Amino acid sequence: MDERPHLFPSRTAKSQPYTYPRQVGSSAFKVPPRDDRVGHGKQLIANVEDAIAAAESATPAQQNRRGIVLEFSSDVGFKLAIESLEFRRSGIELLNSRTVDDVMIATVFIPEGKEKYFLKRFEAYCFENDGRSGKPKNQKLAESIQKIKLASIKSFWTDKPKQVLQNLGEVPVRMRVTLSYFIEPSPGRRGWDKKYRYQSHGLRFDVKRPLETVQEFQKRISKAAQEEDENITSGSDARNWDLGQNLQKKGSVHSDTWIGTAAELAECGILAVFPVTGWWKERNHLNGWKKRARYSLIVSIETDRVTADLYTPIAQQIQVAVESVIEV
Repeated sequence: MDERPHLFPSRTAKSQPYTYPRQVGSSAFKVPPRDDRVGHGKQLIANVEDAIAAAESATPAQQNRRGIVLEFSSDVGFKLAIESLEFRRSGIELLNSRTVDDVMIATVFIPEGKEKYFLKRFEAYCFENDGRSGKPKNQKLAESIQKIKLASIKSFWTDKPKQVLQNLGEVPVRMRVTLSYFIEPSPGRRGWDKKYRYQSHGLRFDVKRPLETVQEFQKRISKAAQEEDENITSGSDARNWDLGQNLQKKGSVHSDTWIGTAAELAECGILAVFPVTGWWKERNHLNGWKKRARYSLIVSIETDRVTADLYTPIAQQIQVAVESVIEV
């Protein structure tokens, strides 16, 4: 190796700090005109203070113990200074951004103890100038913002689940519904010869038909619950179900798959879980009708269209735990 040193150059490399790849171009970032610098800055400060107060006054179940999430909006036709909304060293993180009616909206997470981060920057914008340029400090950040508020669940939506399905149109989709619950066996053998007298109660599910109104669906569900004990079907549209209603209701774990187009499923929109009779109702003296019925409901939607994201818009709209009480 020593005979050919030119093949093994040494001490020719040096480290360089990472540089964020910025867009190269002559057009400068544009912000709307702000005639009243101090007035605009104080308005933003008031927005943040109101959002912090709203977060502190929320119920314990609504509070985020890790911090708060703010929603920033631009003026119509302008963009937010996105890179200035995030400061990861302090845990301040940009969660998402979107454009609605030509207004740019961004949600930003602020960890507990860092609530004054933006307050200090807007205060500096009001009364301090940059020593080199002579312009207001944080001008690009402050003047790109039209208003700030505490984020709601809608702030995280990038699209509505119904719109996702509508955009897929005639693409085939499958929706699997699984309903499970525990029953309480009848205390004695009396009545076991009659249908549904062994189980304390039963639960069923059904989906609104695409051309059915909500009122028509409610009437059909009520009728189905009344006719269940007489083994009369409710006339559920079995053409879209893999098993159909008669096989759905066996046991205390019911599962079936709805098959149709995305457009049809978008027009369904409502899934109902409803009770049917059992010994809780038939044997009033045992006070079973005063008890609560708990259940687990799992709904999954899938399609072979690999570019369709069905999970994200749905997951952002629902809570992790949904508790429903059904009186039988």
